[in-house]
Amino acid sequence: MRTLFLHAAMAAALTILPPIPGAAAQERPLIWEFTRNAPTAYTARLGSRLPIGADAGMGAEIGVRGPDLMASRQPVTWWAMLKTEGTELRGTTRTTRIDLRASKLSGRRTLSVNNVLAGRLGVLDTQFVHNLALDHNPAGSERVDIRTTRSIRLSSLRTGGVLVARASRTTQTQWVTSIGVEQPFRDAVRFSATVEHPGPRDWRGRLGASYSRRW
Repeated sequence: MRTLFLHAAMAAALTILPPIPGAAAQERPLIWEFTRNAPTAYTARLGSRLPIGADAGMGAEIGVRGPDLMASRQPVTWWAMLKTEGTELRGTTRTTRIDLRASKLSGRRTLSVNNVLAGRLGVLDTQFVHNLALDHNPAGSERVDIRTTRSIRLSSLRTGGVLVARASRTTQTQWVTSIGVEQPFRDAVRFSATVEHPGPRDWRGRLGASYSRRW
């Protein structure tokens, strides 16, 4: 009964609450965000920002699927986040974000740490990213799975072209590397090319193009 009441309350809020502007939402201690994932599926992100002098918060995410709220049995995901920014070297900025997610009380837990070092190298915007994630499922094995990804992103200020080199691995796999380029054309079309496992053998290539227009 309590779950049904909560789902009904969130569904009603979706219809009566106006969108909250980004600047105003940052000034409020409560987090009250809804995302539409499908015509009848929503995710409610509820929580509170923490008054610790940094961008931090904690709360819960609840799935709502309609139109029959009684048939909705989406799990609750608890989350916590901490984000800090600072100057690493002259002209560079380091951003560190730590996320913790736990499904239900005894479900899967994920801890991720994302470090981004951004700066300017001549006419290029540079970005170095290191992401580390630890997954643990108490209902399964006692093993902690580790995923790590490292990437370098170079963006041309003059042409808008982007070069990305990425390497990733898990506790179950070896390093997987890729090199990709993106180039915009007349602000609406973007071409991309990616080579996975670059080298004389086992390499795979992929070409793509996307179109975006706003009015």
